[in-house]
Amino acid sequence: MNNIRPPSAAGIRDDFVPKDGFVSSDFMRLENERMWPKVWQIACREEEIPNPGDYVTYEIAGEPLIVVRTAAGEIKCFYNVCQHRGRVIKEQPLGSVKFLYCRYHGWRWTLDGEVSRVTDEHDWAGCQSFQKDELRLKQTLVGTWGGFVFINMDLNAEPLAEFLMHVPEFLD
Repeated sequence: MNNIRPPSAAGIRDDFVPKDGFVSSDFMRLENERMWPKVWQIACREEEIPNPGDYVTYEIAGEPLIVVRTAAGEIKCFYNVCQHRGRVIKEQPLGSVKFLYCRYHGWRWTLDGEVSRVTDEHDWAGCQSFQKDELRLKQTLVGTWGGFVFINMDLNAEPLAEFLMHVPEFLD
C-alpha cells in the first residue's frame, strides 16, 4: 500500500505546499530584509580555501561577500566591496590572492581586512571622518562545523554552536 493520501474535501492533498511564498516578490523582499541578514548560512567548504589567500565569493540578498583564508590560517568573511565607493573587489567566484585590491581606486587591504594602501592618501588630509581603522573591510561572523564555513551578517547573532543546537549530535 502506498503512503499517498487521498485528496481532501476541497480537492487538495493534506501535504500540499502552496507556491506563493516561493514566487512572491513581497515574500522575497521580506526574506531579504528579515531573514538572510540574520541567519547562519553555508558560504563554502573549508577545503575550497585551504591556503592563505584562497577565497570564495558568496552573494545573498544582493550582498556581495568574500570568504578568505588569512595569512594566519584563520577564515574571515568581509563584504566584498571597496570602502570608498562600494565597487566589488573580487568578481571571480574563487581564487587565490596576496591581498585584496580595488581595481577602480587602487585601494588595498590585507587578508585580515586592514587597509594597507590608499591611493593619494594626502588628498584626504583634513577630512575628520578619514581614519584608517574606519577603512578596514566590514566583516561578518564566521563559524565552521563539519567542514562547512558558515557566515552571519548580524554581528549580534547567537554563536554558530547555539544555532546548530542538536544538529551535530545527529550528524557527527
